[in-house]
Amino acid sequence: MMRKIKQIRSADTSILSQITAMEQKCFSDPWSLQNFIDAAENACTAIWAALDGETAVGYLVCFCAAGEAEICNIAADPEHRREGIGALLLETALAAHPEADFYLEVRVSNTAARALYEKHGFRELGIRPDYYENPRENAIIMKRGAPAGRSHA
Repeated sequence: MMRKIKQIRSADTSILSQITAMEQKCFSDPWSLQNFIDAAENACTAIWAALDGETAVGYLVCFCAAGEAEICNIAADPEHRREGIGALLLETALAAHPEADFYLEVRVSNTAARALYEKHGFRELGIRPDYYENPRENAIIMKRGAPAGRSHA
């Protein structure tokens, strides 16, 4: 199925509300609607939504500054998992900041996400002990360096 990717602004309250509801279904310590509005208003942050018509089926939040980017949140609606939404969103973020070194944290137990990130060039950098709560779990820090000749350095 063809999905449209749209960069979300703080005025896109309907989509931000859908993203917030999805966040609550996907994560045990979810962001609030206000967290997403604040992120959308930050000039250093981009939020992309994967849309089926006007319905959000996935989203990604990326903070980018000084040649580094952090994937803060990425999720696909549970009813639409395994449809390539995460890959499409990740590729969108990577293409938007080709000069950046990308970082993210992922639960040790989230093998599907780790495989997606590795497929897109991310490598394990280290462990953040007890990073996650509900349940408490270590995070793997992953990095994808900027392609040769594209680095900010």
